[in-house]
Amino acid sequence: MSSYEEKVTATICPKAETDCNITLKRNRLANDEPAKNHTATTQNDESTEIKYVPRIKWLDLSAQLFIHGGCLYGLYLVLTQAKLLTSLWVFVTIYTSGFGITAGVHRLWSHKAYKAKWPLRLFLVFLFTITGQKDVYTWALDHRVHHKYSETDADPHDARRGFFFAHVGWLFTTPHPDVVAKRKAADVSDLEADPIVMLYIPLFALLTIALPVGIPCYFWSESLWISFWVNFNFRFCINLNIAFSVNSVAHMWGQKPYDKNISPVENIAVSIAALGEGYHNYHHVFPWDYKTGELGDYPFNLTTAFIDVFARIGWAYDRKYVSPNMIHRRAHRCGDGSHVWGYGDVDISKEDLEELDVMDNHELVDINFRFFYINSHNIDMKEFTEQNNSNSSGNNNEIKKRSMKWTAVLFYIYLHVFGIIGLYFLFIKAKWMTVFYFLFLITTSFIGLTAGAHRLYAHQTYIATSQIRFFIMLAHTIAGVGSIYDWVFWHRMHHKYHGTERDPYNHNKGFFYSHVVSNLLSAPSDIKTYARDIDMRDVDIDGYIWTQRKYYMLRRFYWILFIVLGFLLPIHTAVVYLDESYTNSFLIIGAARLLITTNISWLVNSALLVWGLKKGDKFPVDDNSVFFLSKSYWLNYHYMLPWDWKNDEFGSYERGFITFTLKMWYELGLINQLKTATCDDVREALYKVASSEMTMDEALAEVKQNAEEVAYKEKLIYRH
Repeated sequence: MSSYEEKVTATICPKAETDCNITLKRNRLANDEPAKNHTATTQNDESTEIKYVPRIKWLDLSAQLFIHGGCLYGLYLVLTQAKLLTSLWVFVTIYTSGFGITAGVHRLWSHKAYKAKWPLRLFLVFLFTITGQKDVYTWALDHRVHHKYSETDADPHDARRGFFFAHVGWLFTTPHPDVVAKRKAADVSDLEADPIVMLYIPLFALLTIALPVGIPCYFWSESLWISFWVNFNFRFCINLNIAFSVNSVAHMWGQKPYDKNISPVENIAVSIAALGEGYHNYHHVFPWDYKTGELGDYPFNLTTAFIDVFARIGWAYDRKYVSPNMIHRRAHRCGDGSHVWGYGDVDISKEDLEELDVMDNHELVDINFRFFYINSHNIDMKEFTEQNNSNSSGNNNEIKKRSMKWTAVLFYIYLHVFGIIGLYFLFIKAKWMTVFYFLFLITTSFIGLTAGAHRLYAHQTYIATSQIRFFIMLAHTIAGVGSIYDWVFWHRMHHKYHGTERDPYNHNKGFFYSHVVSNLLSAPSDIKTYARDIDMRDVDIDGYIWTQRKYYMLRRFYWILFIVLGFLLPIHTAVVYLDESYTNSFLIIGAARLLITTNISWLVNSALLVWGLKKGDKFPVDDNSVFFLSKSYWLNYHYMLPWDWKNDEFGSYERGFITFTLKMWYELGLINQLKTATCDDVREALYKVASSEMTMDEALAEVKQNAEEVAYKEKLIYRH
């Protein structure tokens, strides 16, 4: 036998399985000094064994009987008497509040699997309190004790005592003395230091009962009787039993691919019900992994998706995960790994800590794409790194140069408040014709924004007749995103200085800055210095654009046009011709419509940080979600070839609404000289760049030259 084989044999099974189980329990109790006084709980030494007689806590038992009995009555009401909205509301609250348990009190506060900024912590503790499972402090304390002393007398819901005890019995049974001792010895100083955790303890009754029960009564006139039994008892009971299943089902029935010597198992049914918490064998071996599972994709681990989304906007960060080597090593090991119980880095073994990866949202970069970008542009790596560092360090200075426009801040606050109310009215109170009119105005607005301000004026991808330019001026005015001249100026500056301090929507400063803050700031103090590089002569001579900017020195004429054409006229039309009420018309046609058009237009500058084909890449990405909303932006292609009228290489007419619209205008003779590039030209250029025959800039220039030669041939359009 080789030395390698001998080593493997010794590592996989150094002892008999019974011995491994005994060592597992001993090591768990040996983690701290007080545990050594309770060796009698794991050994058959009756002289030192602690006498424990479980007793029923009748008040807690009565509460559980009331909750579960009322759940059956609530289910009856859901099936027979409750309104449809009430039934939908209860299931929405069950799973939405569930993230407060899974992503909040479990992965964040119990295991420190990632870090969260205060807005996310506040949101999570709000959701958790709705579930009614005591408070964050108590839940996290019990869970830490459970992990450190799992399957011993010190485990609050010890699965060795049977399914019923692990599932619900432990809640109304007096705890074992070891549980009491370990609760007192547990370090919860981090929880006590978090004001958000401690603040929400008194809000249990308000958020667990009053809020879920009161909303159906107030908004759609559900009876208080039905709402109470459905939205308190039924919802509360379902939430409790989903969480209980992790302590019971996920400790009894399933596979143990990572450690066969412990009771937790992998159970896909629990994962589906509990938003990804059913990969329990993995979780007890690697409790600090924010994903809580090796193979759980988003459909079966929605909590991981939830955390990843907030990581994209910078609210969640330092997400810990386990390397494949660590997983493979542990899966083939017979030992217990008991000291790795998931409370902070101090409890992670040195061997595992060396391989432990911590993901930072701001460092998620597609390395291959960056390497290709740098080499294709003949950029020195050292200079590129220094430039990025200088850009990051200069963020604060740039913010100081741009002051906040408080009028805009107040306007958008009110817009979002009234807009959200308007969206509620759209689904509950609006007439069908109002809904269609609402969608028509949004569609018209985006034709003006994407086909007009963006493709026609900002990038000159085609030439339009006076009729189309007049229509675009009206449609863009209805959109309410500022004058065409200003929109084109800032968009051209955005392209010219993309990703630098001069970029008005610099995505390197984070999602919230790109999406919201950048639109609330005044122009930089040195705007005149580098604005001279932005050629606006083609826009200056367009009479329809100057209709919006008439009396430019007043800088108010666009907003006068918008108030008349984009706000008052649409609202009045819904009232007079659709017989809609003024309140509904104002909230839906006015506020809600502008809320949607504004945010979707903002997403073009910000969403590349959140969703895309290259997730996390700081460079522009081809983003299907933004394309679905705006029908205009395929960012990666567009930033390389902004003059292409289709905005992407492979977008087909039936899939791209704006591209289809432009094609129809061309067939009607309303636009001409559409610039584009063939797929073959693009591929050939990229091959030349990859083989170092030319730089990216030279390749793009060649593609544009070929496109211009083709554009003046018979049809002026290349069809893919």
